[in-house]
Amino acid sequence: MMTMMTSVAPLATSRRRFLWSGTTALVALALPRTGFPQGSPHPVLARFAGAYVNTLDDGGRARIAEAIERVVSTMTGMRQSVARRRLLGSDPPIPRLRIETAGAGLVVDYTRGRRNQTPALGVYAENPTAEGGTVDVLHDVVGDRLRETYRERRGGAVHLFTLADGGRSLSMVATIRSPHLPSAIVYELPFRRTL
Repeated sequence: MMTMMTSVAPLATSRRRFLWSGTTALVALALPRTGFPQGSPHPVLARFAGAYVNTLDDGGRARIAEAIERVVSTMTGMRQSVARRRLLGSDPPIPRLRIETAGAGLVVDYTRGRRNQTPALGVYAENPTAEGGTVDVLHDVVGDRLRETYRERRGGAVHLFTLADGGRSLSMVATIRSPHLPSAIVYELPFRRTL
């Protein structure tokens, strides 16, 4: 009888410890992490928040087409034609854009159905493309610049945003890479803050 009691007592104690540690873990998950304000944007993002208009009359159409042509013109026959068509379709001009913080995440709205939103910096989220499909987009901060990274099966792109003139000017440098291209396509679009 005594032996049976001794074997049951440790079992009951270990069950209580397990329940207690499980409850403690759940409570710990619900509490905010100290030193990190939950849902707050990165301090650099506040400087980028605003509305911008492209200073090029055509929204950058000619500049984008020229950068694409520089690379695809070195390709042969049908590959050149397909690459040109796809790239021009997926990289339309950007007459204006808006950058907004959304909790710990970010929204870059290019208008005309192109609106990239991520829940937090460093997290990929599915967003619509200019052609009507979807693409994975990630936002992060590199020094004092904002970076938007696109990831899809045919390749990817990076938009690097830089502020100048005390925040009145915004530059977007786009770099497009694909294993189907002979080299990267790079172009820069200039914007002026309107809000």
